[in-house]
Amino acid sequence: MQELIQQLQAKAGLTPEQAAQSIEVIKEYVKGKLPPFIAGTVDNWFAGMSKSDEGKKEGQASDFLI
Repeated sequence: MQELIQQLQAKAGLTPEQAAQSIEVIKEYVKGKLPPFIAGTVDNWFAGMSKSDEGKKEGQASDFLI
């Protein structure tokens, strides 16, 4: 997720806090568009992004869709 935050900062000129908040807004938007029984998957997906970033080595791509 850190990579996404960095891209938002670089491409949109957001502060780290604004970038993180943007991700939360997007997450809630996506959850709102899905049936309730699938919305929990979005939380897991975003949580997986965070865990992938924490555990990945520098230069190693993270695949949070698996």
